[in-house]
Amino acid sequence: MVSVVEVPVEPLDPTTAARAAGAFFKLRRHQSSVDIATVNVATVLYLDGGVITDARVALGAVAEVPFVSEAAAAALAGHEPLDEVLRAAGAAAAAETRPISDIRASAEYRREMTAVLVRRALEEAVRRCRA
Repeated sequence: MVSVVEVPVEPLDPTTAARAAGAFFKLRRHQSSVDIATVNVATVLYLDGGVITDARVALGAVAEVPFVSEAAAAALAGHEPLDEVLRAAGAAAAAETRPISDIRASAEYRREMTAVLVRRALEEAVRRCRA
């Protein structure tokens, strides 16, 4: 069975200076014919005047079904994309996870890597917005 997480991206008003960008990161043990993620993260954020006006953080392989982290989005909205803000969003997302331990990774490792990958994906989205 394939699970899909929709991350809505609203069209931007062309009369504003707002920019939108996203990033997807996937952590896996190794490439094989059956490519199963240990953790995956998709982010989209909107920057306007150097401030994050909206954000979406979707997480997979860290709960029973993929989900959008409301806590991470709340930690980002209205803030400049500073390192401490992006780290706080990663921590907020990790706190919402309910991972299992299996042959691919322990629950603790998945939670830790969720925080890391969310931060990295947000950094990449910010870089793309500013490009």
